[in-house]
Amino acid sequence: MAQRSTKAQRRESAPAPHIECIARGLLVRDARVLLCLSVGGGYGYLPGGHVEFGEPASAALQRELLEELGLRVRVGPPLLVHEYAFVDLRGATHHELNTLFHVEARRAKDLDALASREADIRFEMVPVERLPATRILPTPMKRWLIQRCAEPKGTSQGLGWLSSRFPRQSQT
Repeated sequence: MAQRSTKAQRRESAPAPHIECIARGLLVRDARVLLCLSVGGGYGYLPGGHVEFGEPASAALQRELLEELGLRVRVGPPLLVHEYAFVDLRGATHHELNTLFHVEARRAKDLDALASREADIRFEMVPVERLPATRILPTPMKRWLIQRCAEPKGTSQGLGWLSSRFPRQSQT
């Protein structure tokens, strides 16, 4: 009987399964993409974080980049919504709904010295040509990113599609 009670207690104390809503940003400058890299984890992802209850996803993205990097951004339109379920290295299951937005730094010079405010992550502007060799999660989002950032042969388009999706303003 005691064993049942212990299992029941564990079930009650474990968090209920839920879908994590995550706002992520695609920030591109000079054919380089801003990535958040796990220190010691061997992988990276597009920066952002969890949306809090009642918080617009775009506001969550602004908040997360300010908290983690000290970077003030303008958030443009959503580019992609991506659903992903996985089991992490500790065996915990996750179900994410990622909304990817186009973002730009309010001041371009802020991208010259990226310094994480958290010990377990770092930020890097990764050249587009290095993306295929970089472990980026979730993998389907990486494939989308590479496909969208690849410059078609014989053209000069490359990342040009991105600039047309965000109204231009001066960056001082």
